[in-house]
Parts: sequence; structure tokens; C-alpha cells
Amino acid sequence: AVFKYPLNGHPFGFVARYHVPDDKTFRQFHAKNGSIAPGSPAGKWPLYHHNELPDEGTVYVVEGEKCQHAAHELGLPVVASVGGSKAAKRSDWNELKGRDVCIVPDNDEDGQHYAEKVCSILSDVAPAASCRIVHLRDVLQTLPVKGDVVDFIDAGNRDGKSRTDIRDEIERL
Repeated sequence: AVFKYPLNGHPFGFVARYHVPDDKTFRQFHAKNGSIAPGSPAGKWPLYHHNELPDEGTVYVVEGEKCQHAAHELGLPVVASVGGSKAAKRSDWNELKGRDVCIVPDNDEDGQHYAEKVCSILSDVAPAASCRIVHLRDVLQTLPVKGDVVDFIDAGNRDGKSRTDIRDEIERL
């Protein structure tokens, strides 16, 4: 899959996700002179799908573009940052200043560190965002290690829950 990160209506960067046996890998590209070149663009990346956020209300932050798409399909106002759990500082978080932010990390130690880092970054923007960290394992005790919002949604689907029911569960957290 290729995920496009626009900035001010123009291509900024791209993330290509490749599946390899028993794992995944990513490559970054950037717009250059009307073309696409390998490597990360200079500067901070915009938040993935920040341009689709409503002007007010809670914003959800998830780890990765795949999770962003899944949560967006539920109707949640959601963004992701580039580079995964160890790269929060590579994104421009100013889009969320003054907002109510709910961070939904993956179910692992890296996810917890990511959520804490995002909260720290958002406390430094002016005006500071209000942050909460939501652990999906608190509702779905069987959420696997490294499990994410996609796994949570899949479990809800297997249990016969509607998209609305799953979204409502996340919002209640």
C-alpha cells in the first residue's frame, strides 16, 4: 500500500508499506521537482489525514496509516503520525493545538512510549492540547500483544457488533 501525505494541497511525502514473510517493512519517498524520489522529505511531516479533521471535538491519534484508515471507517476523526511508534517527533503536531486528543496506542511497550511522547509533544504546543491515553486491552482483554485498533475492530466484527457499536465503545473509553 502507498499512503500519501499532502501538505497545503501538494504532495509532501509518501509511505510505502510492503509485506514480507512474517513481517512488514516501510519505505519513504518525497515529492521532488514534480516527481517522486526515495527518502524522507526535509522538515516535519504533516499528520496523516489532518486535513479531514472537523474544527472541533475530540481527535483520535493512532499508530500508523492502516489504523488511521480503519478508525476513519468507523467515523472517528483520526490522524496518525509518520514513522511508527519511535518517530513521533518527526511530525508537525501543531494541527492539534488546543484540541481534546485521545491517543489509542498499540498494545505493547513501544505503543505506551509513543502515547507518552505524543502527550509530551502536545503539552508543549500553544495552546496545549488535552490528552488522554486509551488502552483497548481494558475492554478487550484478549487483545494480542502488539494488537491495535484494527485488531479491536476485527474482534468486534467477529462478535457481530456494528460499526456504530464499535465506534461507541472506543468513544466511551
